[in-house]
Amino acid sequence: MQDFDTAPRDQVLVRNVQLKDIDAIVSIDTATTGRRRHQFLEKKLSQALTDTGIAVSLGAELDDHLVGFMLARVYYGEFGVVLP
Repeated sequence: MQDFDTAPRDQVLVRNVQLKDIDAIVSIDTATTGRRRHQFLEKKLSQALTDTGIAVSLGAELDDHLVGFMLARVYYGEFGVVLP
């Protein structure tokens, strides 16, 4: 039976990723790429969480399990020139 009071997008929690999410991130990435890239993803996750003052990396959580993620970093500057 369809629950018409809850939109599908409201069933998934979108939150900031955390270092503790690394195993789930590696599992999702491995299922997608067919390659296990734990060291690479651990480095990218660490950079995404520490190299910027703006948190933009997100994780999608369903039933208390990470089911998707996006890693990103924000750089300051303009016209292609990155500022510290």
